[in-house]
Amino acid sequence: MEPECDKLVMAAINKNYVDMDEYPVTTELQNRCVNMIAHLFNAPLGESETAVGVGTVGSSEAIMLAGLAFKRRWQNRRKAEGKPCDKPNIVTGANVQVCWEKFARYFEVELKEVKLSDGYYVMDPEKAVEMVDENTICVAAILGSTLNGEFEDVKRPKRPLGRKEQGDGMGHAYSRRRCQRRLHRPLPVPGARVGLPAPVGEEHQRQRTQVRPRVCRHRVGHLEEQGRLARRAHLSHQLPGG
Repeated sequence: MEPECDKLVMAAINKNYVDMDEYPVTTELQNRCVNMIAHLFNAPLGESETAVGVGTVGSSEAIMLAGLAFKRRWQNRRKAEGKPCDKPNIVTGANVQVCWEKFARYFEVELKEVKLSDGYYVMDPEKAVEMVDENTICVAAILGSTLNGEFEDVKRPKRPLGRKEQGDGMGHAYSRRRCQRRLHRPLPVPGARVGLPAPVGEEHQRQRTQVRPRVCRHRVGHLEEQGRLARRAHLSHQLPGG
């Protein structure tokens, strides 16, 4: 590494990063990074609003935290409507990382997988939307599949999800400009292999600015990990930090 990096490591090596009470500045630095990333990804934040996020030790932890937030938010809404909330599910492609399967198993969530087909080795957005029902807490799309490195189309499920929610009474009239606030089934976007550089690449500038149902992204670099939720409203107050 560069000498400056070596000096930085040695100066901070005796700091306990997870002890936020003893070393509050580490938390402040983390929060600054979260907001930088949120603005880089054009998160729909108000002028005085800050993004919600946390540094994690790996992509698996980031997905677990996001999944728990989605599950609790869905449960709270179902309870408020007087409906059962004991059978949540998530919709993914069969090519997802194993941590999605672990999340489903550990936290009692049904995993509904879109099967792959010859010549098409990522999740088919249309088939994914067909699997969505009133118990779906999220639909997962991946940038950089660990199967073949391909990017799943994050934009294509947006309109079908809006139409489906309008049809089953889950959401209000579908609005392209405001679907971030209206859709109940969010689109988490895990960066399985290239989560950090992918959203700022030429091909995904459009997705970065236009895909509004996306409320969560975690980005992955070789030596760093950062999970992020777009807005505090997406994090239940019943979870730590909510």
